[in-house]
Amino acid sequence: MGPSGNNRLATLPQKLAGLLTTHSYLSGSSQIRSVKPILESVLILMATDKEEVMGDLVRFGVSAEEELMLNFDRLSSDNGYGNRSEALRDLMRDALVQARLEKSTDTADVLGSLTLVYDHHARELVERMSEIQHARHELVVSVLHVHISHDDCMELIALRGRAGEVRDLANALLSLKGVKHGKLFLTLPAREIVARKKAVHKHFRHKTPPARRIK
Repeated sequence: MGPSGNNRLATLPQKLAGLLTTHSYLSGSSQIRSVKPILESVLILMATDKEEVMGDLVRFGVSAEEELMLNFDRLSSDNGYGNRSEALRDLMRDALVQARLEKSTDTADVLGSLTLVYDHHARELVERMSEIQHARHELVVSVLHVHISHDDCMELIALRGRAGEVRDLANALLSLKGVKHGKLFLTLPAREIVARKKAVHKHFRHKTPPARRIK
């Protein structure tokens, strides 16, 4: 790695320390959010130490400041992780998903869940929601309808299809008058999360010297 890469690596552990320090004082209900600085810093810590390949797993050592690790352990424990490995794996997976979603085209296959909270007294809202979903029925896997109160209902829609089409369907529902709040969550099929490019190994053939003739 060139000098510019080394300069970048030197700043990443500091970013991770700051982010973990901030997150460690949040309530126990907060969830780990693996933004790019966190993942980059974790990967840098991994890369600086020796790795041991064990089947499909790679065991590695992480060198970090004591306060940094204490904050990370506290954050992991608050979110129900039994060990650092599980927490790190989830951080890595989530960041990989987000990075691939950002780079993906509208034709990429995605999985999604759309949550809508709406006023079921709103005029013609239920009918419009049903019409929109029926028009794109190939994207809708399942729908869960929940009665929240006298006025409010919540609908959870499981989606699967091309990224552009899933986003368009979600936006059509979210923009309806009477929908109070909603959120689309996207992820990738498991095979896409763990997919990796195979390294290309070049094999060079060495010329065999001609056999010596024995006179």
